[in-house]
Amino acid sequence: MDEARVLAENMTLEDAVGQTLMPTDRNYSQEELKRLIHEAHLGSVFVRDYREDNLDVIVPLRHEREIPLIFAADMEHTRGGGRGLIPTQMAAGAAGDPDLARERARLLGREARALGNDWLFQPVLDLNGNPDSPEMNVRTYGDDPEAVKEMVLPHLAGLRDAGIAATGKHFPGAGMDDRDQHVCTSVNPLSVDAWMASYGKIWRAAIAAGLETVMPGHISFPAWCGQAESDAMPATLEPRLMNDLLRKELGFEGVIVSDAATMGGLTSRCPVENCAVEFLKAGGDVYLFSDPVEDFRRILDAVRRGYLSEERVRDAAYRVLRLKEKLGVGRRPDPVLSQEDYAEADRFFVGLQEASATIVRGEEYFPVAIPPGGKVLTVSIRWPDASKYTAPDLPLVDELLRAEGFTVDHMVNPPHTELRAKADDYDMIFVNVMTFPHALLGTIRMLGPMLMPFWRAFYAKRKNVVFTSFGSPYLLHEQPHWPNLLVLYSPCPAAQRAAVQVWLGKRPASGRLPVSLTGRCF
Repeated sequence: MDEARVLAENMTLEDAVGQTLMPTDRNYSQEELKRLIHEAHLGSVFVRDYREDNLDVIVPLRHEREIPLIFAADMEHTRGGGRGLIPTQMAAGAAGDPDLARERARLLGREARALGNDWLFQPVLDLNGNPDSPEMNVRTYGDDPEAVKEMVLPHLAGLRDAGIAATGKHFPGAGMDDRDQHVCTSVNPLSVDAWMASYGKIWRAAIAAGLETVMPGHISFPAWCGQAESDAMPATLEPRLMNDLLRKELGFEGVIVSDAATMGGLTSRCPVENCAVEFLKAGGDVYLFSDPVEDFRRILDAVRRGYLSEERVRDAAYRVLRLKEKLGVGRRPDPVLSQEDYAEADRFFVGLQEASATIVRGEEYFPVAIPPGGKVLTVSIRWPDASKYTAPDLPLVDELLRAEGFTVDHMVNPPHTELRAKADDYDMIFVNVMTFPHALLGTIRMLGPMLMPFWRAFYAKRKNVVFTSFGSPYLLHEQPHWPNLLVLYSPCPAAQRAAVQVWLGKRPASGRLPVSLTGRCF
């Protein structure tokens, strides 16, 4: 019997329960978190903010208990230490080079390790089959199962190169529904055969490649469960998905970590006070964003009154302990990165973003023609509520254009009257659109103030307007008459730099669109 199994079977029930709970650090000071670690016997913490001071605030808590804590983070498109956004998974998918996907993951993993993390909640294994999926979009590698698989496997290898545990998400597969699991249980509507030939192909390959952990989403799969859509439960509460499909059919033996416990896709289907217990009972191992003290007490109570088996809790703890043992949590030092290490990553991300730039329509518009010292207008079209995945604006675009000697003015979501009144004053107008997952819960569409500049199609008689998406590749569905569109898949600084390079003809747009603009039904 392995050491993790012996430890799981002989530790106190309280310690076993603590291994199944993962609160976030965001809501607590260091002293409060220290108290909770002992009160709820915690085994892990989700690090929400990727700060340099994690090394001083979070990491010292690793050895508060005899069994070291494991720290996890997302870092899907965000670097550590306040270094901002990087090219998205879809940008890597558009570049189409598996080696770039591997190096992207390795660099992210290396920076995560330097901040004390051992576990990242990536890659996204989902397929963006529905252009209106409000959660996935540029978070995925695309919508072709074979192409996505060919990018996911090197992503896993890159994290492994950095000594990081990977998490495949969101089982059984997001990206087919136009609803948001933050708000309600979303649905994967595929037949079992269609799922096996698409999502299932990716999951099987990732598991065979040694995927350490899986995150089930608050997503139902009615066809597998033999239920009507209205009755089907999210994977986080459904043993037929976590046990029968994931464990038995696909052969996954690692850790199952829930998606966020605060999301409506879970809490609309189960009373909040019961969610942790029901997740464990259905086959899950680590409950993410738990209320540590209350959920600790609820799980203990459920075991003591016989509703939840002690065996199930100890099996969950065993899987967590085995992961810690594999990673050497608490025994290996976190790497120290130099400024040159970070500069190396900067250079790589710029190159990746340049390789992803994709002209979807109007190749004849690129490069643009601007006379020396010409007047340029940049127009940002964006939701005013920025998220962790997007940016408040695109300042580097204006900075780089000014460095070329142009006079640059800037507008954000201007009324069509104002835009039309000023448009004739400029030699070139760049309309830059940021539609991104999570920028507004429940939609990825351009709505309200984002559409106002186009109410009277100011661009209809002008040949000096170029449209660029710093996010969603699907904008031509909403604006089918735009004469051109360049897609960068991200508003990160590297994407802003790449856009200017393409506009001015200093770099070709060599990326290939990794999705069908009308969606896929598999």
